[in-house]
Amino acid sequence: MSQVDWSKAPEGAEYFCEMQWFKTVDGEWRVWSPGVNSWNKPVYAAPDNFSWWDNAIRRPISWNGEGLPPVGIECEYMWNYYKSGSDYVRARILAHDNGAAVLKVVDGDNCGALRESRGGYCGTGCGEAVFRTIRTPEQIAAEEREKAVAEMKRIWSEAETQPFHAIYDAGYRKQEKPE
Repeated sequence: MSQVDWSKAPEGAEYFCEMQWFKTVDGEWRVWSPGVNSWNKPVYAAPDNFSWWDNAIRRPISWNGEGLPPVGIECEYMWNYYKSGSDYVRARILAHDNGAAVLKVVDGDNCGALRESRGGYCGTGCGEAVFRTIRTPEQIAAEEREKAVAEMKRIWSEAETQPFHAIYDAGYRKQEKPE
């Protein structure tokens, strides 16, 4: 079953496999027992020990960008010390520890590096990590457009004479639309 109707899942369900709902509690597996409407320890070994567990579907993780990102989600972070949008790096949240996120960098120069969101990497100089959701292609294009417009405004304001010539000299050209 490739599509799961998560609206029918019992409260707290994390996985669906073999027509059953599963979750973990303090590192131990629980299976939903519909007859008694409760979570119980499975009568068999942990489900991830069986080959059928390869078909398990994990509940999608969502996050709106507020607060600490949930464990398992990929997001972007930067140290609030830098305050530059170009410094965001993609990471996966591995755990929470005393109100901080433990994360693994998943791209860029430090791919694979582990970080702690309260400046553990930089010492006291970096402050805390700032998180945001992964931007859509449309958001990235809009950000690039705003940067280009800001750069054109800067060139315009610094031009002593002929601001249009200055913008042209800076390399800005009309883009032909593909047919």
